[in-house]
Amino acid sequence: MNIIKCGINQLRKDKKILFVSFVLAFSVTTVFGVVASAEYSNKIQGGISSSVVRFHCLANSNSTEDQTLKLKVRDRVLAEIEPMVGKSKSKEETVEILKKSTEQMRQAALETIKENGKDYDVRVSLENCSFPMKKYGDTIFPAGNYDALRVEIGAAEGKNFWCVVFPPLCFVDEGCEHLDTGTKEELKNILTQEEYSVIAAAEDNKKVVPEIKFKVVEWWQERKVK
Repeated sequence: MNIIKCGINQLRKDKKILFVSFVLAFSVTTVFGVVASAEYSNKIQGGISSSVVRFHCLANSNSTEDQTLKLKVRDRVLAEIEPMVGKSKSKEETVEILKKSTEQMRQAALETIKENGKDYDVRVSLENCSFPMKKYGDTIFPAGNYDALRVEIGAAEGKNFWCVVFPPLCFVDEGCEHLDTGTKEELKNILTQEEYSVIAAAEDNKKVVPEIKFKVVEWWQERKVK
């Protein structure tokens, strides 16, 4: 009888040990999976941000007048930028060009503001800014921090305009559903194959793996920018 009881008790202990071992193994696997996905997200977003230059234009307010003015200032500043960075081959080259030209762009913006009957001041600077997820044609850039040319009109409390000046996605028709071949090739040249596969996940929604990878990157980056 005692032998039977001992056997039952040992079986119970073995089950408890097996259960605890399973829980620990599952927990360790989950933790490592979470850590790995976070590291992957940071690596991809960091690689993309180290290769591109964004553009950020902030309106004075959300009034119809100020929002319309923002678009006019945007168009004028981008018109100044395009011939300067249109043939740039690297982020570093683009940044240097923009640094030397901030006052030129500020004066162009001030002229546009004055022509439209306003007397707002303008600040033009190169900064590291927090960006939300943004889609350009069939290419999606994850949320995160990016180096950007920042144009602040007046109080800069209105809705923003976001785009990319290197490579020159700002100059792609906003209404287009697909980036042209030349623009895609520029992106492929400056990004790794893995980075490009993530931002181009929207090209073909049948490609499940790139879509999942983008979701992983975006989920972690959204947690950081909120």
